[in-house]
Amino acid sequence: MAIAVYLRPKSWRNPMPVSIPPIVLVCIGACFGAAARWQLGIVLNRYGQVATLGTLAANWLGCFLAGAVLGLSPNQMCRLLLVTGFLGSFTTFSAFSAEVAEKLLAARYAEAAVVLLLHMAGGIALTLLGFALARQV
Repeated sequence: MAIAVYLRPKSWRNPMPVSIPPIVLVCIGACFGAAARWQLGIVLNRYGQVATLGTLAANWLGCFLAGAVLGLSPNQMCRLLLVTGFLGSFTTFSAFSAEVAEKLLAARYAEAAVVLLLHMAGGIALTLLGFALARQV
């Protein structure tokens, strides 16, 4: 099943419909999300002490942006491209869970609890904030 996408090369008033399969939208978004996540890790991971800042920033920013996209109530095409594709590969639940497990296995329980709390509470709070701010637009 393809989704009609409206390209607006010169005018917002006369869009030209184009059919793009949903899998293509997800793959395009995922490609850019993964590249953005990788770059974020390169820039931020050198500063982390307890939590790897690249992972934390990716999860927090991803949650905020997911809330904003949902708050704007975009069409299915936008959700597939941005939330499922881009943010799905940008956020890093597997990296986060590995960091927590690594700290638990090293008996660094307080650090594991801090990382867990930062990701979970921060992620939920930022999703709600993104949603609320997008609703004001």
